[in-house]
Amino acid sequence: MATDPALERFLRGLAARDASSNTQRSYATAVGAYLRWLGERHVDWRRPPRAELRAYLAELTDGHARSSVAQRLAAIRSFHRWAARTELAPGDPWGAIATPRLPRRLPRVLEVEQIERLLAVIDEDLAAAGSASDPRAATVTPPPPLRTPAINESRLDLPTPSGPISPTMQPAGISRLTESRAIVLP
Repeated sequence: MATDPALERFLRGLAARDASSNTQRSYATAVGAYLRWLGERHVDWRRPPRAELRAYLAELTDGHARSSVAQRLAAIRSFHRWAARTELAPGDPWGAIATPRLPRRLPRVLEVEQIERLLAVIDEDLAAAGSASDPRAATVTPPPPLRTPAINESRLDLPTPSGPISPTMQPAGISRLTESRAIVLP
């Protein structure tokens, strides 16, 4: 368990807020290691110098995944915010330190079946608006195009109830699904 009285109080606060046992254990490990590291260097955790924080960050990032570093820094920042709220420390010294960012994840992509259902709804709406054989019908490309991650093949026709959709390659690894539709103009 924690040996620093401030860490023990922080962990009791986490338990009182009903944090999961995994969160409590993870925070105890991360903050405990941080406080021990500062203690070995005779640095007061309430006001650690910027150079010491950067040295700790460098040591922490060496050989650890970004997600692990981010998790440990989240625990340490939470500890410092708690200490500032309880007036044990003047503030969060990590607030001014640039830390590594996790890469953004790509958005979830629609499956072909989902695209077909989406286009079927559009077809029904267009059919309800009027007949495509009406002489007032005009061919337009619906804005905005549906975006999907890049498709490795140079051309791939996706069958739909209303005809094929052809992804076209775009810069930055993004393809656009385009389909011309006939709609009736009033």
